[in-house]
Amino acid sequence: MFVTGLIRIMQAAGVEYEVVPGWQTRSLWRAGLSRTIRAAMYHTTESVDSSFTSGRDAPTLQYCVNGLGYPLYNVLFGRSGKAYIIAAGSAAHAGHGSGGGMTRDDANREAIAFSFDANSSRYPVTAAQLESAAKVGKAMTDDWGGNLVHMMHGEWSVMRSDPTRVPGGWAALKAAIRRGSWSNASPAATRPNPTPAAPSKPVTPTPTMEGPVMSAEEYAEKTWRYTGRDFVNENPQFKDTQLARTYQYTQQTRAEVRELKAMVKALAAAQDKGTGKILEAVEKAERDVIKANAKDVAAELQITTKED
Repeated sequence: MFVTGLIRIMQAAGVEYEVVPGWQTRSLWRAGLSRTIRAAMYHTTESVDSSFTSGRDAPTLQYCVNGLGYPLYNVLFGRSGKAYIIAAGSAAHAGHGSGGGMTRDDANREAIAFSFDANSSRYPVTAAQLESAAKVGKAMTDDWGGNLVHMMHGEWSVMRSDPTRVPGGWAALKAAIRRGSWSNASPAATRPNPTPAAPSKPVTPTPTMEGPVMSAEEYAEKTWRYTGRDFVNENPQFKDTQLARTYQYTQQTRAEVRELKAMVKALAAAQDKGTGKILEAVEKAERDVIKANAKDVAAELQITTKED
């Protein structure tokens, strides 16, 4: 099934929107979404800080459309709150998980994916993005006759932590969706969402001695693990071509690690006081990434590679 009524939803919500050419037939799966759509799922793109320095409203848009050859979300909210309709079919957004009355591990087909172009670092979700999401979410509920579950990616999978840095937590966003407005929300009166124990997406280092050390190690381990092995395990239909994509992921991950290292070094200069612990963690993170080479990943994915 293809949800070509997304334009009607945007118009009912009164949200500015733009359609990406080809959206009506764009899909992860040829058949599109399941005929039993049960949820709307919310994400953050978690793009690196450098992606946002261009000043574009939705700097991650093209990557979300076809950076990997298939759509990652159905709708992307730009920094201004403008909605970019990417795909009417299924999208590769959820991965392994359960909840919301959906079939286990099948939210890619049973949930419509909305994402904020934002991250947990210097570019968190904006009030404009949250306002648009609240309006669109309410319009979705009304259009579905109240039978649609609104859930966060981190609720679907304990290994995910997004959408991140929502003022007042996920409960505040859900309440805003019920009202159809974020601007009337009272984040202080809501209970922040619990943070999953092991998020796989990058997190901002806490400015303490232990925070940066643990963040550097976790970043090197978890980021590589998701962008390499976990992706193909969640999407086995792409296994034959994953080795080439793994190389692409590797380059992106290395750039992200370099950025994190610079942040940790800055913290080290201010807080290390000669102990060397933070710089030692940076060096360990670098070694961990180097070890995660294409041959190792190929072996874990059971892909046959040509020996030199």
